[in-house]
Amino acid sequence: MPSTTSNVKIQSLSKFEFIMSIVSVVLAVAATEFLSGWGKYIRSQQRVQIYPLYLGWSVALLGSALIHWSGMWAYANLEFNSLRQLIAIVTPGLVLAFSVHLIVPEQNSQLSLREQYARNAPRAFPVFGLFLAMSPLSDLYLVGSNNSFISYGMATFAILSAIVAAKVKSPKLDAILLGLLSCYIVWALGFDASGDAWFTKP
Repeated sequence: MPSTTSNVKIQSLSKFEFIMSIVSVVLAVAATEFLSGWGKYIRSQQRVQIYPLYLGWSVALLGSALIHWSGMWAYANLEFNSLRQLIAIVTPGLVLAFSVHLIVPEQNSQLSLREQYARNAPRAFPVFGLFLAMSPLSDLYLVGSNNSFISYGMATFAILSAIVAAKVKSPKLDAILLGLLSCYIVWALGFDASGDAWFTKP
């Protein structure tokens, strides 16, 4: 009689794979918030008038989440032996997800998208700046050098820009900063001029 015992070996997750699962869930929440927030707002309006600057910043924050996730693979060979390491690698993603939550439009608001942007962006930008500060700092703590996508110089510039954008509240300044961030996102994702290179770590 043939044996019913399975010979399949079940391989447990490594510590890195377990942490990547947590980070993936956190950033998936940010993506869900983006899609849900904008989707519900569009469905609730009889006539949708998109404010490009608002949509652009929402997409840029989501793009930053993708860069952050892809940057996690630099820790694949790192030994994780403490709770502090787990906190250092997960917290920036939580902060980024919170900034996405702050910037997406509200479904039943009587304000226009331009008015919602003027209200929500100054709240989201400082939190996004905090993420930009925590990302290289966590990298410094974990590996002792900067191997992340965001160099210290770029991170410092981005943090100061986020603070200025939150205080000045100028659509023109926001548009300039959005353009710079968008260029960085395209560069960090590894798109070349021909468009056939998807992911190349800078």
